[in-house]
Amino acid sequence: MNVDANRTCGKCLSQIRREQGITQVELAKKLRVPQSFISKVETGERSLRVYEQFAYAEALGITVGVLVQRLEAVLSSGDK
Repeated sequence: MNVDANRTCGKCLSQIRREQGITQVELAKKLRVPQSFISKVETGERSLRVYEQFAYAEALGITVGVLVQRLEAVLSSGDK
């Protein structure tokens, strides 16, 4: 995945998190990771591995299917 796609995915993940009314700190606690992990994912510095997507979706209160659909929609639309 290229850097632009990582940034786009990160922005989408940030938007979903905010829609759920969850802070980065709260999400990090749910995932048992440092807040810096969430920040790196949301800025596109780090991408999520497949198994991490399941935990991330669960922590956000959505299914992994919904998560993937949202990511696919922003990536295919070219929104960056």
